Amino acid sequence: MSVGREGNWKPLQGRHAETRDLAGFLREVVRQYRRSTRSLEGPMLHSKSTIAVRLSGEERPDWEFVEKLIRVCAGRDAHAAGELLKLARSKWEAADPSRARLLTPAEQDAPGADSTLEEVRALLRELVEDRRRSGTPASANGPASSNDTGEGEPIGQEDDAAGTGNHPGTAPARPGPGFLHGPAPGRADPFVDRGDLVAAIARRFARHPVQVVHGPLGVGKTQVALRYVHRFRLEYGLIAWVPAARPAQVRSSLAALAPHLGLEPPDPTRMESAYQAVLNALAEASHEERWLLVLDDAGRPELIQHLVPHDGGGDVLVTSRDAAWRTAVAGTSSTTLGSFTREQSVAFLTERLRAGHAAADVHRLAERLGDHPLALQQAASMLGGPSLKIPDYLRSLSEGACRALSQGDPGTYPMPMGTEWELSAARLGERCPDAMVLLRHCASLESAAVSIAHLRAAAGVGHAPLAELLADPLRLDAAVEELGRAGLAFVDDTDRTMHLHTLIRALVRDDSANPAG
Repeated sequence: MSVGREGNWKPLQGRHAETRDLAGFLREVVRQYRRSTRSLEGPMLHSKSTIAVRLSGEERPDWEFVEKLIRVCAGRDAHAAGELLKLARSKWEAADPSRARLLTPAEQDAPGADSTLEEVRALLRELVEDRRRSGTPASANGPASSNDTGEGEPIGQEDDAAGTGNHPGTAPARPGPGFLHGPAPGRADPFVDRGDLVAAIARRFARHPVQVVHGPLGVGKTQVALRYVHRFRLEYGLIAWVPAARPAQVRSSLAALAPHLGLEPPDPTRMESAYQAVLNALAEASHEERWLLVLDDAGRPELIQHLVPHDGGGDVLVTSRDAAWRTAVAGTSSTTLGSFTREQSVAFLTERLRAGHAAADVHRLAERLGDHPLALQQAASMLGGPSLKIPDYLRSLSEGACRALSQGDPGTYPMPMGTEWELSAARLGERCPDAMVLLRHCASLESAAVSIAHLRAAAGVGHAPLAELLADPLRLDAAVEELGRAGLAFVDDTDRTMHLHTLIRALVRDDSANPAG
């Protein structure tokens, strides 16, 4: 994408010149960072329609929205964010309704001037040149340079049809290199590159066409997949991002690929034949038509694995909490993803927290959160202001883990950790009550590592449901397996030990002490 490519926004509205100017500026930032309103939904915690309304020019958005939008777009480029925020602040203050100039009716109907667009484009060109001179690589969502090939992600779009490059109702053209189809979230700025994991996945694809990244909730599995897509997108003719929690999602996402593979657009009344035709086309693709499917947040493999193409000229990257994916599909290689290292956690927090937090407190915070990426992100968002101190946050965590971990900005993750825990526990309790009984028992023990052999030796201990469970080896093994598949425990098959993360233990204990109802 070259600098200055136009998006598909509706015309600016509103009666005040400065308010329109601010909206035009923010739209151009979104365009130049190759973001769509859909990709902004998660990190902004607003729907596409809300974002579009706030960028319509009708009213001045609050400063918190403006600041967050720029920081989300700029990502980890603190210099770019700072320069853009300076310009944004001056425009935001000028758009004060009590001082902004009223447009005449003729001016309101006229298209907005492009002075703001040129101003932003010039600034971003300068940032690109500064980065090139310093040898700093561009981030995946960094401002576009004149020789940038783009991400394949539609920019500044108001709806899905607008970003296809076709009129609504017509089949899109066959994609070019790096085309990305599907609702991939924008890469989160708090991503920490863990060694050479992404490069290792690329190397393993040479021998194993299916790669699985599995681990508990909120540790960054989706971000690893996104990093792979952004780094290696030009090696594929087609990249499809497939939400895969339920079979119906996978089927509909596969069927939607039909026009991009030269097939007839899917008929909603014949969805099975449509996605089956796509699977056949992918299996028959030549090496020159290499494709990549990302099955994100994949559910239980026994329900989805028949929808995974593992023949033809393509690769499949699966992210899932369910460790059963490691052996579900032939030709699979897997990676287990856990929490950050302590060094990564401290660096993560130090980069995001304002000055004034003691280094010892930062280390204490990382330790109490067990280096958990999602929890660190939420804590950093709450501690970024001027009032809340780390000791205060740690005190609230001690007083109620679920309440504390249900607050704060989760970044691109769909929901805070506390909320996700409640949903996961409810689903697990319905599917396997024994697993919840076992989880509560293990969380009450002193050690985070629990030997399954010791659990069996403790048969007859505790209240009736627990005693009966521990006395039945088959029920116990099934409960252990369910905890691993739900991403609430890590089961080490080498020594048959079950490990609970410190925050899972805290959440379970909090839930047990304060049961619903």
